[in-house]
Amino acid sequence: LPPFMITVVLFAYVSGPGGLAGMAFKPSVVFTALSLLNQIRFPLLFYPYALNSLAEGQAASDRIGAFLALDEAPSAQDSASTHDSHVSTADLIAAGTGPPLRVQAGRFALSPTSDHSLVLEHDLEIQSGELVAIVGMVGSGKTTLVRAMLGELPSEGLQNPAGSVAYCAQQPWVPTGELRDIVAAGVGTADSDTLKAALWAAVVDFAGEGDEVSSGTLSGGQQARVALARAVYHMRTTRKDGLRAVACVLDDVTAALDPQVANVVIERCLFGTLAQHTRVVVTSDTGPLLRRCNRIVLMETSNDIEHRVRAVGSYDSLVERGLLESRTGEEELLNGAVAAGAASPLSAEVATAKVTDAGVAAPALFLTAKEERARGAVPLSLYLRYFACAQSPGLLALTFLATVATNVAMSAQQWFIGLWTSDLVMQRSLSFYLSGVMSF
Repeated sequence: LPPFMITVVLFAYVSGPGGLAGMAFKPSVVFTALSLLNQIRFPLLFYPYALNSLAEGQAASDRIGAFLALDEAPSAQDSASTHDSHVSTADLIAAGTGPPLRVQAGRFALSPTSDHSLVLEHDLEIQSGELVAIVGMVGSGKTTLVRAMLGELPSEGLQNPAGSVAYCAQQPWVPTGELRDIVAAGVGTADSDTLKAALWAAVVDFAGEGDEVSSGTLSGGQQARVALARAVYHMRTTRKDGLRAVACVLDDVTAALDPQVANVVIERCLFGTLAQHTRVVVTSDTGPLLRRCNRIVLMETSNDIEHRVRAVGSYDSLVERGLLESRTGEEELLNGAVAAGAASPLSAEVATAKVTDAGVAAPALFLTAKEERARGAVPLSLYLRYFACAQSPGLLALTFLATVATNVAMSAQQWFIGLWTSDLVMQRSLSFYLSGVMSF
């Protein structure tokens, strides 16, 4: 019950026939009764929250049960099994005879109960040091092909990558914690120079290494850049077993970035820090990036249920076959801006910045503008501008009057309670005090 209803019930009980009107009804009795009733009412306030938590727990339990009831996914084959069972995949890569990523020809179902599948007519191998772009229309199976490369499709016959892979998904995962811990997650103590290189390459200039970040405090583009910095860090860091990641897979990470920021990220990561590594980039943009790739994988959808690899080849070969549209003019415009160094400060920064194994050249510019801050007392003119923004002056005046009336009522109620408490011999009637308390 609301607090005022408790007062009404007590008043009705005391003043009614057969009530306690003839008994001593002192303030100590009233406030003790109100305190006891509040203690009874307090647990009831959490009853709606308990029902909500129970419903959420039931839904979570059903989802976990459905997940655990799924069929076990077939284990992916080790890529080394196709060469020699006595030779490790790391040795094959070091010898230059084993591709880091490989998907053999075949048909692979997306799930045990789905009719959709991925079809490859020829083996697809990503060689060491290659830059491969996967392009196609929305829904053509680009991410599905990436999952096949990583051995994550629930189909038999897929091979595991030849080592660990630094992977950036379309929806970046950014937990809550310090930036250095998020970027260096799973590796151990963060190396300062490598961490700075990764943050610089991914243009993470909106937070310091020790700042606490989370998915709730970062925008979509900032989350993508943090995830990219984590991938770059893992590519440049040696694990405890002495091995490094064999490939970096980026699933359309630049989609959430502004065009200028995306250009800087591409230059710093793909053609800077990761220039000597194996890179697979999923993109829907057919801009100048494709011309600089070693190979391009073109995806298409057949019969709305089959995702196929339509063609694999260089940019020039796909353009000659009419599978890609040439965009030479756009590339010349971009290259001209970078070479000139004056058309855009961002392009000039890309042209002059360099990444080395020893460290990172300090960037001259920041892509994320710093917030404007002011210190001191708030001037009266700012308050006037704030209230001038109200569309309805009458509503603003009504809000002010309601605020004043609320404070007056609270003060009057406390005054009546104080007057009642000080009246030890009940010079005034009980109805007077209860009416005064109830009126406010």
